[in-house]
Amino acid sequence: SPEHALFECTSSWELLNVRAEFLNMAYHLVPSLKGARSANSTELLQRFLMNRTTTPLLAKLCYNMLQIYDRAPLYTPPTAE
Repeated sequence: SPEHALFECTSSWELLNVRAEFLNMAYHLVPSLKGARSANSTELLQRFLMNRTTTPLLAKLCYNMLQIYDRAPLYTPPTAE
């Protein structure tokens, strides 16, 4: 899911760094969002989308995340035969 890719996936160090940079900046600009840390990824996405200050940062995170995923090989789970 997009939420997993943005806030939960741990398969890429680059993604982890981009996410950490986003969260640090978002929480610095809007300290009241720090309470959202305990929210699930869908609620977290909604909170960042509903805040005019964090929306541009979220757009940048989405762009960076898509760039990282585009460079990664596509994972195809094994099929049961």
